[in-house]
Amino acid sequence: MDIIILKGMLTGFLLSLPFGPIGIYCMEKTLVEGEKEGYFSALGMVTVDVIYGLIAYMGLSRVEGIVVKYEVLLRLILGVALIGLGYKKYKSKVNIRKIENEGEGIIKNYFTCFLVTLANPATLFSFVAIFAALGIVDDPTSHIPQKLGIGIFAGGATMWFIITYILYHWRKVIGVRTLAKITKSCGLIILGFGVLTIMSLMI
Repeated sequence: MDIIILKGMLTGFLLSLPFGPIGIYCMEKTLVEGEKEGYFSALGMVTVDVIYGLIAYMGLSRVEGIVVKYEVLLRLILGVALIGLGYKKYKSKVNIRKIENEGEGIIKNYFTCFLVTLANPATLFSFVAIFAALGIVDDPTSHIPQKLGIGIFAGGATMWFIITYILYHWRKVIGVRTLAKITKSCGLIILGFGVLTIMSLMI
């Protein structure tokens, strides 16, 4: 396999580790609503990773001015969106039943994660750091951007396939009460990320 695709996959793997609020949101979706719901939610996040990854590769300096100019607005949007998602999760009731994956719901989850992740351009700097560590340099005469994009998406999609598969099967051995506690905890964590994001604007 091409070395650039492999490096892209490694980048996708690293950035798909579920440490942030959207990762928590996708994991909770998997536990409560099902594997497909969680996976397609995560693909919205992975799609944005590809977009920001290619922007970072083609030159962060070209877009840095735009990012800085709209940073406050983007962080405000991100904070409000996270507070909204967190509150909705905290107040939602867990009802375990046979899961029916409706196309409309899956598409909605995909775009919810896509739009919220898009409001967090700080991801660009993570890509710059990873690309520097992996020795990925800008070469406009090659097909590196296409290969890199394929690799990032493949890495992120694979990581989330593994995560959602494990969570969905773990879901089968825990009860409704535990799932309810997980949902409320995830809601509070996501809401907390939103509050911290808005508070950071005051510093």
